[in-house]
Amino acid sequence: MSDKQVGQYIRLLCYQHQSKDGKMLKSDMLGITKKVDPVIWSKFVQDENGLYYNARLFDEINNRKAYIETQKNKVKSRWDKKKNDTKVIPNEYNGNTVVIPARKEKEIALDNSLSIKSSKVFKPPTLEDIQAYCLERNNNLNAKAFYDYFTVSGWIDGKGNPVKNWKQKIITWENHQTKPADKRQTFEPDWLDDYIKEIGKLEG
Repeated sequence: MSDKQVGQYIRLLCYQHQSKDGKMLKSDMLGITKKVDPVIWSKFVQDENGLYYNARLFDEINNRKAYIETQKNKVKSRWDKKKNDTKVIPNEYNGNTVVIPARKEKEIALDNSLSIKSSKVFKPPTLEDIQAYCLERNNNLNAKAFYDYFTVSGWIDGKGNPVKNWKQKIITWENHQTKPADKRQTFEPDWLDDYIKEIGKLEG
């Protein structure tokens, strides 16, 4: 089919899908194709009443309607059994099967999967979070320098990887500090001085 024919064919399918009974009059067909195009019209069959429809789409429409009706009946059956349990079904929804859309198990599973993934998205800590964790570990780490460095880098570490666990990075920074046997001493390695200078340039 040409591009024009494809466009007309798609419009006819859309029109059929939106029609009340999933079928079209001949005048509806002509309103889109303007004339009887054998290539396009061959994809539609005519019933005993002279109405036209695409058989595959017609079956899909009816299967969807049957599925929705089955789901509504299942929901109504469950609600009838638990209609007195307000913890399960809010009063405003009792008897109203329209408020719950018919959805397939795969669609629900996909939503659950996306929800789990979204819950694992990294959330950068605040300066107060870092200060509190450093205080908890009693590491004398320069929390402000840590916060500024990763904030400016967009929470990307020195290897170019996104930070997934900022507390683990705190521990890594601790390993760059000297730890005398008697008393922990605050120490910022030379490489940290360069980072702080770069941060100052960006902020300036």
